Amino acid sequence: MIPILIPLRTEKETRRLPYFTMGLIILNLLIWVVTNQIVSPQMAELRALQKEFLRVHYQLLRMEKRLTEEFEKIHPGYFKDHTIFEFRKAFYENLSELDRWRYREWVELYRQSLGIEEQFKATQKASFLYQWGLKPRHWNFLHVLTSMFLHGNFLHVFGNMLFLWIFGCHIEDAWGWWRFLLAYLFSGLRGAGLHTLRFAGSDMPCIGASGAIFGIMGIFGIKYLKTKIKMAYFWWPLFWRPYLGIRSFYAGFLCFYWVAWEIFYATFVSSASGVAHWAHLGGFIFGLGLITTLKLLGLDREEEPVLIQEPSKTMRFQIQPGVSLVLQAKRAIQANPENPKVYLFFARAFLERGQEKNARLLYNLALSQMVKSSDQGIYSLYSELDHLGMIDSLSEKNVYSLAKHLEKQGYPAEAVKVYIQYANRFPQGKARSYVLYRSYLLLRDRLNHPSQAEQVLAILQKDYPGFELKISSSTNASFSPSGERNAFFTE
Repeated sequence: MIPILIPLRTEKETRRLPYFTMGLIILNLLIWVVTNQIVSPQMAELRALQKEFLRVHYQLLRMEKRLTEEFEKIHPGYFKDHTIFEFRKAFYENLSELDRWRYREWVELYRQSLGIEEQFKATQKASFLYQWGLKPRHWNFLHVLTSMFLHGNFLHVFGNMLFLWIFGCHIEDAWGWWRFLLAYLFSGLRGAGLHTLRFAGSDMPCIGASGAIFGIMGIFGIKYLKTKIKMAYFWWPLFWRPYLGIRSFYAGFLCFYWVAWEIFYATFVSSASGVAHWAHLGGFIFGLGLITTLKLLGLDREEEPVLIQEPSKTMRFQIQPGVSLVLQAKRAIQANPENPKVYLFFARAFLERGQEKNARLLYNLALSQMVKSSDQGIYSLYSELDHLGMIDSLSEKNVYSLAKHLEKQGYPAEAVKVYIQYANRFPQGKARSYVLYRSYLLLRDRLNHPSQAEQVLAILQKDYPGFELKISSSTNASFSPSGERNAFFTE
């Protein structure tokens, strides 16, 4: 028995999320879920007809045993050139009326087998897979494409998607999504072409993404020749105990192993296995040829991950290895100067590398951009800075803006905390009288802490004797700042 190898993962890491590969997998799974509701009952009906045909066929074989032996004596070597089905047809057509009465049980069974065969063909032609699968006898480009997204049972689609995920994400990461898509589609077309050449007269539909996926596997095997792939293996030698385990193999070894496996199956058992090994082989050969040609011409270049994309809610960034993080941050900020997510991403990246000075600077810039756009993520940023103990690193203006927006967004306790930090950190701050006043009102009216409110009021009256309170209600208060230091920032 040839060992069965199932890939689990590769030792190579991708530099970005393989969105297109993930999209292909999701699309294939969704199509299978939807079409399975149609295909499953049709396949069950076809299997029932096939089972009934085999039952009648074996009954005929038992009745024909003596007959075929006598016929072979009269016509030596006949069954070397003719099948049992050709014999039955010729025998039935040459029976006289008397002979048909003599062999009436055989005739009845033969007619029954013909009826089942006709019913099977009619049911098959009306099936969804027949209408949209690849039929070599009636080759159609549209059906080549649709067949690449159709699968039979769950194991079929699961196995294909597993291989696509293991190998496809690395090719997408290296070449980018559109080059990966071209390689995927042309591998599928090449696989369909070789299958069509091998079974040119067949009406049996061929479905599955295997040809395209084998092309991607061929590309991976040559491109990452020495990359190790962790595989689950099962091997049961004849007259010996089975072997089951997990082991790592080089991609180059697996590449040639799979080629040899597909050549063996395509040559000796392809038509009997029900698996389109010639399609696998066609896709694999195309993938091997493509990557080999690109390497020889020096065109196998890896696409650098996109550092910054257009601003969006789902924006993601990637750190490019081997390039200065400061340089990457500058490029990113120049590309998107008003996007706070750029600043936050690189602030966290600098913090992970122990570069707190750069991290503090970028956190300040991120908060400034959030304040400008009234971003609802200000509270999340506050929580992050509070957890890191980095609120003290914010500038005077940013501390004031942070507290004001927290109050505006309905976080009075957090706003008071930041207001007090402002008052303590900036004793000569321009807005210190105002933040003390806001703290007093929030403690008194929103948080119901009268004693703490009185303490803040005492500090306010002591430090700013010219400060006049004009309270018309608990929530509508105004103040008259005395001196330039009581002026607050404009926004």
